[in-house]
Amino acid sequence: MSSIKSSGWVRGCLRDCGRIAVLSGTFALALGAAACSHMPWNSSSGGSPMLASPRIPAATGEVSLKDADNGNVKLEVQVKHMAPPERVATGASSYVVWLKPLATGNENEMPQNLGALAVNKDQEGEFKTTTAYRQFDLFVTAEPQPGSTSPTGEQLLSTTIRR
Repeated sequence: MSSIKSSGWVRGCLRDCGRIAVLSGTFALALGAAACSHMPWNSSSGGSPMLASPRIPAATGEVSLKDADNGNVKLEVQVKHMAPPERVATGASSYVVWLKPLATGNENEMPQNLGALAVNKDQEGEFKTTTAYRQFDLFVTAEPQPGSTSPTGEQLLSTTIRR
């Protein structure tokens, strides 16, 4: 009789271990996906997805990079599903693209205003520029003025570029 009870106990333990393994695997996949969404991308095609803030969860952005003839980097930001800036942040009138250089030896270097990101009635926008930097954080904020000298708003879309 004790062997039957033991065998039932073993089957119960194995069933519970199987459930734990499935839950652990699911958790590991979710954790891996979350970690990958925050990684600095460096694809061979030059495209880097931008991470959207919870303030504008439907927004998407991508940065495309090309080497310029003079050693600089041409960058193009394309966004979709961007609500008008005045609906995203109080007092905002425009979206601004910012670049914060990395690996310059100056950790306190301020982000640079690259210019205004115009968004059309279809909530899409495109921004093109050239930079000498090869490693930088790139982000978009909603600002009261397109000529702001430092970001005042939350980073709505962001990515890290390392070339």
